[in-house]
Amino acid sequence: MQVFVLDAHAIYRRGLTACLAGADGIDAVAEAGSLRDAWQDPGLRAADVVVVDLELPGAIEFIRQVREATGARVLVCSARADETDVVAAVAAGSMGYICKDTLTAEGLIAAIRA
Repeated sequence: MQVFVLDAHAIYRRGLTACLAGADGIDAVAEAGSLRDAWQDPGLRAADVVVVDLELPGAIEFIRQVREATGARVLVCSARADETDVVAAVAAGSMGYICKDTLTAEGLIAAIRA
């Protein structure tokens, strides 16, 4: 499985990527810090799962577009956890929503596999 991580915060993004690198069943992990960089990265088009931070401006539309353009499943990983955000993400095509505040490496890997 190939995973793409999109998060504006470099340290958090690299932490997610490090958690996924070497996990059983995850063959490759690519990352970007902006929507523009994500669209330019060939790793996005190859991804089976895209992990997106909802804090990024345009993230909801990105979820719709990436689902249409690549067919990848989208998992939102955000510090925001109110019902409006969750509903908007799912309506846009996200297959799951996890909160950064309670996230563990094991939880991230399990969510991606699910």
